[in-house]
Amino acid sequence: MKPKITTFLALFTFSLFSFSQSNIKACYNFNLNAIDYSGNINEGILNNVSPNVDRHGNAANSFYFSGSNSSINLLDDFDMPSRTISLWFKADTISTIANVIYDSDHNGLLHGTTKIVLYNPTGTELLKMSVSRSNSELLYPVVAHRWYHIAITVSPSSVSYYVDGIKIKTDPFIASTPSSTGS
Repeated sequence: MKPKITTFLALFTFSLFSFSQSNIKACYNFNLNAIDYSGNINEGILNNVSPNVDRHGNAANSFYFSGSNSSINLLDDFDMPSRTISLWFKADTISTIANVIYDSDHNGLLHGTTKIVLYNPTGTELLKMSVSRSNSELLYPVVAHRWYHIAITVSPSSVSYYVDGIKIKTDPFIASTPSSTGS
């Protein structure tokens, strides 16, 4: 059975790791839609999702993914040398099959694929975050029915992984050739 994931997603990118409104490439509040509030018109397309209560108890401020072809497709892969992907999620269940929360992967990506999945391979529920171009990944234990805030920051020299505001791991970013296979 695929997991049912409720998520709040905000996708940001920063220049020189300093926050600036002008550097936000996309921001999704998920209040009944996937409109990009950054002003860059990177709207998402909703597929088989329904509004749900967010982590603060506010109605219709997150989306429920039923696991049956549920997704929010973003029109941009945000394939930049420096980027941060930041989101909130809560899973009702975590199965043995890798269930994708975020995936940026296609032929020709210049700065690596980014993937965030939940799975339970051997009785341990795990969050797996990875950036393939650097051969970097984080495996982090999680539990169902709890909200998590996660982030991946990528710079030309490193990849860092955060869970609930705490940096868990930093790896060197190793540049390689563009993806030709979409993996």
